[in-house]
Amino acid sequence: MSRIAYLLLLIPWAWFAHAQPAAGSAPGLTDAEAQALLDGALANELQAAQDTSHPMRYELRKTSPRLATTKEIFETKDGEVARLMAVNGQPLSAADEQREQARLSELAGNPGKQRHRKQAEDADRDLHAYVDGLNVS
Repeated sequence: MSRIAYLLLLIPWAWFAHAQPAAGSAPGLTDAEAQALLDGALANELQAAQDTSHPMRYELRKTSPRLATTKEIFETKDGEVARLMAVNGQPLSAADEQREQARLSELAGNPGKQRHRKQAEDADRDLHAYVDGLNVS
């Protein structure tokens, strides 16, 4: 997930939190203050998204009936790189950690493989955008 997409997921929450002050709390932000806060946050995220010297890094947890994985994702200009951190809530064994390090080393040493992964990510993103556009009508 890109930084901008993540921020866009937070905006509705920020508006909800603004509209629902906690009982006994001081009054919330004015509409102008809330808008200025959101505008500033979006500007910061847009600037950070363009700064290739600091890639986005986040944790992704996926759960299915049989398996739960935790991965650390690094977004770079060359595409996302995922590092498996845990399976079913347990850190990787020494052997699994060694295999993961070998996989990442191979990826780092093979620009063509990373380029292929980036093309697949871009195609997937474009397909989702196309399908989302069809669903809007």
